[in-house]
Amino acid sequence: MATNPPSDFGAESKAIFQNLLNFDVMIGGRLIRIIYYVGLVLIGLGALGGALSALSLMSMSFAYGLGMLIILAIGVVVGVLMWRLTCELWVLMFRIHDELVAIRQKP
Repeated sequence: MATNPPSDFGAESKAIFQNLLNFDVMIGGRLIRIIYYVGLVLIGLGALGGALSALSLMSMSFAYGLGMLIILAIGVVVGVLMWRLTCELWVLMFRIHDELVAIRQKP
């Protein structure tokens, strides 16, 4: 069973820390994915809360509760699409930055 050679964890963490302090390497592209998934979870929690409210409203008035569920479903779809569009625009800006850096570094 072969073992991997020990890595220099101190040097790796120092390089990551230096990347955070200077703006030569953009970390935003990686963070956008995390932010996107956090946003989806928050949209899902909001949808769950709205669905529970709609179900409790159905006990008072079925039509209002059903209407709220339909509006909630439309709102969730629109919200997810708008969130996706927003995150894609951020990714696009970071890709444009990467391309401009590549153009600047060409001889």
